[in-house]
Amino acid sequence: MPPVLVLAGGFLGAGKTTLLLAAARRLGEAGKRAGLLLNDQGDELVDTHFASAAGFPAGQVSGGCFCCHFSDFITAASQFRDIDVLFAEPVGSCTDVAATVLEPLHRLYGRQFRTAPFTVVVDPARLAALDGQPGDVPWLFRNQLAEANILVLSKADLYPDFPPPPNQVVFRVSATTGAGLDEWLHEVLDAEADSDLRILDIDYNRYAAAEAALGWVNWKVQFRAARPLTAASVAGPLLEHLASRAPGIAHLKVFVSSPEGWVKASVCTAGAEPVVEGALDAPPVRSHQIVLNLRAEAAPELLDSLAGQAIAQLPGRATIELRQAFRPGAPRRPLVPLQTPSAV
Repeated sequence: MPPVLVLAGGFLGAGKTTLLLAAARRLGEAGKRAGLLLNDQGDELVDTHFASAAGFPAGQVSGGCFCCHFSDFITAASQFRDIDVLFAEPVGSCTDVAATVLEPLHRLYGRQFRTAPFTVVVDPARLAALDGQPGDVPWLFRNQLAEANILVLSKADLYPDFPPPPNQVVFRVSATTGAGLDEWLHEVLDAEADSDLRILDIDYNRYAAAEAALGWVNWKVQFRAARPLTAASVAGPLLEHLASRAPGIAHLKVFVSSPEGWVKASVCTAGAEPVVEGALDAPPVRSHQIVLNLRAEAAPELLDSLAGQAIAQLPGRATIELRQAFRPGAPRRPLVPLQTPSAV
């Protein structure tokens, strides 16, 4: 029996990786093995390190979205062995997933993967802020919603009564408490994506403008502290420094690891409470690896400068292994649509 491939899209900071890790743990409790395939415009992704540190088989497609690197996506997905479910998370600025990923998957690789209905994960706070607003980024967000077979309203423990969008199959899920997780898993694992795909009429010029509105910064640093520090005491100042200075944050994530443990700290919007996971009680050491991802509606040069300042204020010596700051390139239009698309 081929593995079930579950694509879960959604905007930056929606809680996709947290949801998928919670789902992988739940499947593990039921005796099933799950893997995660992550996606990024750059070359180092906090969430790939996070998934691996959590003990799950994890891979990554780098340098662009699944849709523009479909052959790389198939190669990466094919490398997973002895799993029952493969969760795949498109980059958070991506849309048109049904036409460019799910349709060719179903048509060309139906014997290799059983594709589940397309899930889009939505942060209720982001939905309230963006839906109905003018501009290219809200337009991209609305297209992500429109192509979903299933919407997951994440963070249900924080927003239990948030009104769902009309005319959608909606699940309220909290990865923190587990509420709604089994119901969503039952829905995606017992059904199969086919002709119900929602193929949209995407304006690729506007799609390119929406992606280019976001600055992307990825850093990987080997840090030698002047005195022993815990991973949390490295991640905390980095997150605080950037969260208080970077404008228009779409997501900010820091992963700090050492031989004694790891910590992931993240903020999804400016002013939001940080989320911290990992070994908060790990003993202090001097050697740490830092992976930093920042996505914001700001010039990448500014974001890169702020990241450099945040690293520089740490007490110790930083050796930079990767430093990327850019705006995503224009996405490529699919060559053959599945059916007559609908406009959004």
